[in-house]
Amino acid sequence: MAAFGYVPQTGDYADQLRKNLEQIKLPPGFKINLYAVVPDARHMAVGPQGVVTFVGTRKDAVWAVTDRNKDGVADEVKRFAPSLDFMIPNGVCFSKDGFLFVAERNRVRIFPAAEFFYESPDVAVGDVVKDGELNLDFENEVTKATVISHQGQVIQEATKKLLEPGGAA
Repeated sequence: MAAFGYVPQTGDYADQLRKNLEQIKLPPGFKINLYAVVPDARHMAVGPQGVVTFVGTRKDAVWAVTDRNKDGVADEVKRFAPSLDFMIPNGVCFSKDGFLFVAERNRVRIFPAAEFFYESPDVAVGDVVKDGELNLDFENEVTKATVISHQGQVIQEATKKLLEPGGAA
């Protein structure tokens, strides 16, 4: 079984981040605080129940962030679904019916009950766009894009040449 990786929310690094935040000038009546230390954070999606926030990265992890006592500071940051291999899972979002979508470098996955089973290393997962079907072809300078509905259906696919002959985009 794959182990969860936990990220410490205290210590020198978190203290330095808090010091950095003190330097930000805000309009009167506004304040800023550190919510969570999350390595390589890119995008985040707050679960519909407000129980957990999922954070995508530009590396190989999706992080589950929980604020169990609802004080506005994360109590725990740990790897989501550590038994899975992620490839640059920087796009995370929820559908209206509570399914978590994770857009990776070359695929899109769906997690039907992520908010309820994020505590387990093994979660239900499906492919919306299979590995290798969503990719960038550097040799031929072609990209393929896929648009997905809230129900997880592929509704449009497009292929575009990145550079036209002569180098014009």
